[in-house]
Amino acid sequence: MDVTSIDWERTARPQADGYDTAVALGLIESEPAPWRPLPPQRTPANGAPTIAEGRVALRTEDPLLPAPRFVPDAQAAPAMEQALHYVRRWPLAARQWPDIVHTIQCYHDTEQPTEGPGRLGSASHSVDARFGVIGLTVNCPLATAQAIVHEMAHHKLRAFGVANENAIRIISNPQDELYPSPIVVDRPRPMTAVLHAQYSFIHVTQLDVHMLEQEEDPLVRSDIRALLARNASRMEKGFETLRQHARTDAAGREFLGAFFTWCSDVLASSRKMLATERA
Repeated sequence: MDVTSIDWERTARPQADGYDTAVALGLIESEPAPWRPLPPQRTPANGAPTIAEGRVALRTEDPLLPAPRFVPDAQAAPAMEQALHYVRRWPLAARQWPDIVHTIQCYHDTEQPTEGPGRLGSASHSVDARFGVIGLTVNCPLATAQAIVHEMAHHKLRAFGVANENAIRIISNPQDELYPSPIVVDRPRPMTAVLHAQYSFIHVTQLDVHMLEQEEDPLVRSDIRALLARNASRMEKGFETLRQHARTDAAGREFLGAFFTWCSDVLASSRKMLATERA
């Protein structure tokens, strides 16, 4: 892929014509990175259970989430289908994620409560060197849906050139400059990690908006509203940190300019929806 021809503004948010997906996959195939020295291969299912019309395998080799708290769930396909019911409320993400993700490791969180606010959560993880592989828990369908788009977004940003603690483009802040993260609140993080948190969770917040817009069950609406309120608050803080402190190269100026517009749009929609719900 000719990097000089990329329209970085169109990679900042999911595109109806799939442009951002095509750029991510093109860069993965053609551009080595310090955290990805060789082009990753899309792993075939080879008899493993699948979802997304057979395109995404469910398996747990080389676990991303640690035992004993997280127990591999070999019967997770029905739970994943419940989660995908919610992902499909955002059609752009529903089309995109199986192009980026090829393997999902499904787990049951043995410490997650079944009642109260703590039940609305999913632990998830992915790593820089394993493009297309994500791990997540399937206790809560709403949160599992969030985890799918969250981890997919991490992989997209890595493909574009930003790892969690490294970058070959977009972000130029030194790694020893640390800033508040909207997600990891117990310690400051490099700007690359702050962008990862904001980029991945603005995808989640956008999904929350779509889920709430289309939900009719009052109890489920209440749960989605709680998720949206939590994420919108986080994204307001991360947005401000990025606007004040992010330093970029030429690609990053284009990318962050468009990304800030998307953040503003999502947060405006979130505020309006939450105000309507309270009325």
